[in-house]
Formats: sequence, C-alpha cells, structure tokens
Amino acid sequence: MKGIKRKKLFIIGSSPCLLMKALILKDRYDITIIEKNSDIGGAWLYTEKFGMIMDNGPHLLYTLRRDLSAIYSFLNKEIGVKFQVHSPQPTSEESIFFFNTPEFNYTHFVAAKTEKRYTRFVIQLFQTLKNKFSDLIFKNSKYKYLYIEGGTYQLLKKFKEKLKQEGIKLILKESINNIEIIEGAIFLKSKKNIYKADKILTTSRLDLKLFSTKSLLIKTHKKEETILMVVYAKIKTQEKLKFSYHTFSKNDAFYLISDITNTTQQGSFDSKIISIAMNKNHQNTNITKSSIEKQLRDKRILPNDFVIEDVIVDSFIDKKIDSKIIKAILENSKGKITFINHDNLTRCWLSSIQNRYL
Repeated sequence: MKGIKRKKLFIIGSSPCLLMKALILKDRYDITIIEKNSDIGGAWLYTEKFGMIMDNGPHLLYTLRRDLSAIYSFLNKEIGVKFQVHSPQPTSEESIFFFNTPEFNYTHFVAAKTEKRYTRFVIQLFQTLKNKFSDLIFKNSKYKYLYIEGGTYQLLKKFKEKLKQEGIKLILKESINNIEIIEGAIFLKSKKNIYKADKILTTSRLDLKLFSTKSLLIKTHKKEETILMVVYAKIKTQEKLKFSYHTFSKNDAFYLISDITNTTQQGSFDSKIISIAMNKNHQNTNITKSSIEKQLRDKRILPNDFVIEDVIVDSFIDKKIDSKIIKAILENSKGKITFINHDNLTRCWLSSIQNRYL
C-alpha cells in the first residue's frame, strides 16, 4: 500500500528457490539479494564446458505424483519461462515405475529371490518395456515430466531480468560472514560493508562465521563433503539418443545420466552432450575417456555407433552450517531469520507457491 514503509528483507544467496521467494514477497518487503558469487543461481548456476554454456549436471523437476502446473504457470507468467516435455520421458533402473507411481525397488526384490534367476529377467523385461513406451504411458498425463526450455541459462537470465524490472536490489561478489542482532535490528556484515535489515531469508549454505546478540555469541562451523562428481561427455552419433534422463541402480558407478544437448547454448555442431552424475562410492575412482566409454558400452544405453570426442570431469562441494547451530540461531533471532531447505528444488518451489509468507 502507498504511504506504508515496507520492511527491509535481505535474502542471502540466489538459488532458484530463493529467487522465486523474492518475487513472491516483492510486494510485502523492500528486498535486497546478496550473492557471494559473480552471478546468480547457486548450485543451479550453469557451467561452461567444451566452449559452450550448459546445465551443471543432470537436473529434473520431480513430479513425485504431484501436479506441478502451479510451478509451470508461475514461472511462465512471472518471468516468461517456457517448458518442454522430456522425450522420451525419464526412466529408471531403481524402480519399475520411476517417480510417477509407487516405487518398486527391484534390486531389493531380486536379492530376496537370489535362487530364482528368472525373477530378475522378468522384472528387467518389464522395465525395458516401460522405458520403451514411457512417452505413450504418460501421454496427456498431468504428471508427465517437463523441463525448462534453454536450461538453467535461460531460467537465470529470465530471473535476472525480472529482478531488475521489479526494482529488487542485487549485490554480487559479497559474502556475509557476521550477523548481529542489536535492540531488535539486524546487522549483516561482510568484509567491506554493513547492512541493516528487518528480516533475513537464507539457507544452510550461508557463509556465516559469527552470529551474536546482546547476550549470546555463536561461532559457526561447517561440515564439508563432496556431494556430486559429474562427467560431461561430448558424443558423436548419427542416431537419436533413446533417453532424456535415466537413473541407474544404487550399485552402479553411474547414478544419473542426462541428455543436455537441447538445453546447451551452442553454435552449429552435430555432437550430443550428456552429463553423468557418479554414485558417491565411485567418486574417487580414476575417470578417463576410455573408462567412461567402456561403461557406456556395457550398459548399452547409447547407440552402437557412438564415439566419445571429449570428456570433462568436475566436482561440486557442499558446505552446510551444522543443524544444531541453525536451531540455536533460530531460537535467538525471534523470528527475524528464516532458513529454507532447498535440497530439492521442486519441493521448495511448490512450498514457496503454497506458502507466500515468511
């Protein structure tokens, strides 16, 4: 409302979930977003490989038997993002029905029937048929899988344009290390600046070193772990790939594989780009072009004529504030600081649309 001074909300971090929150709350608060990196996006920030801009790994909007039309509608209406249907629909070796219907873990089922080899054969046959006809199965279904046209590059580009249009302030390359509450006011401190806020919205990935009130001092510490090792492969083939997004079993070296060719910002070339997320217990293995090619041939997931032109291996480090420290901060911030869980972007987006308050 005109004439009413809005409270200052500082959002620390710029993951797609936090960016959606900023747009939802823009009419209630005077919003400033502070991001430690040189661009927005957080863990969804695109990457550059083979001289092209592409998604930084296999990404998917999980339906989990939920209607995601609210997400598609919001992002299309608010920032002009368009979506395309995965073709073929995502497939999995970990569950017969993947994410659209109740999970059936065939590896556990087969383990209980080790003496009956035909069990694995029957289940794998069912899985093969389901994968082959997945487009037909999910045709006209509200649970079908869609993805962002142009990938995360276009998503973040549209978000940045909307932030500017709405007058939401964006500060890049600044890390908040200290938060102090003095007489009800919150002060955010970086190495160069001090900001005064009424409320803070952030995540456990915050680079916080110190939180203090008049009677309390908390030194934060983080646990560090490698969450994902990703292999990017540039592939030559004359045939169309038979998968869009595929989940392997828990015992495989591969965890996920995704065809990201259509979401790669590229010039004129006829190669395919796939990204492979490695399972955690295989992340320390020596990954080479020949080892990746051998595993792909063994799995028969690519056309027989495929040739790997180049391979790049990358890893992503996750740093989180300890959950006990977050609990202590929340108890002593008196509602002035909110932490959101954005480990699953789909769930976070749905929650943000359904709950439009802090």
